[in-house]
Amino acid sequence: MKELGLQELLRYALAGAAGLVALLLTYPYARESVSKVQGIGEASLVVGAVLLVGSLVYSLHRALVFPLLSLLAIGFLAVCRTLPRDRDLLIPYRPTKLEVELDLWRWRHNPSIQKELSHLAEWGAQVHFLYCTTWAIQIAIWFGGLGGREDPIIWWKLFLLSVLTLVAGFVSNLRLLFLLNKVRTRPPGNPQFE
Repeated sequence: MKELGLQELLRYALAGAAGLVALLLTYPYARESVSKVQGIGEASLVVGAVLLVGSLVYSLHRALVFPLLSLLAIGFLAVCRTLPRDRDLLIPYRPTKLEVELDLWRWRHNPSIQKELSHLAEWGAQVHFLYCTTWAIQIAIWFGGLGGREDPIIWWKLFLLSVLTLVAGFVSNLRLLFLLNKVRTRPPGNPQFE
């Protein structure tokens, strides 16, 4: 099995852990069952559940939600005249011309910008971590709410935290798109941003 790096931890494990913590805070029966965990075997099950939930949330996010958020971010930057306008922005789940160009550019990147791209890839992992944390918390508080909440204040605090992580993810996504496009379109041999 491949060793989990920072990007994988951000994408899968930490978002799953945030969902588990939110579930423990909102659902009393989950708290009771986790408090009885004894030994490394049972702890491994909890870690496995965190990775499974995180992976599931990330996969659903990438397949269903992120294309819409990406479309919204590109549309926002196009309206601000930071990115070119594209008719494909009107068709959900269809990649825009800019998305295709950025993906192709990243996949065949020039070795001279490899270090920059690794930093941008880590930034991209942070964007997905924020989004996936939002979805994991939302799922946990809604499922936890089905079992009865002990404290509605905790529910509202977690809900507001999920809204904050969604906004932070979107703002970070906007900034990353802008920077990726800036790096992609700068003159060759010019390592500085203008």
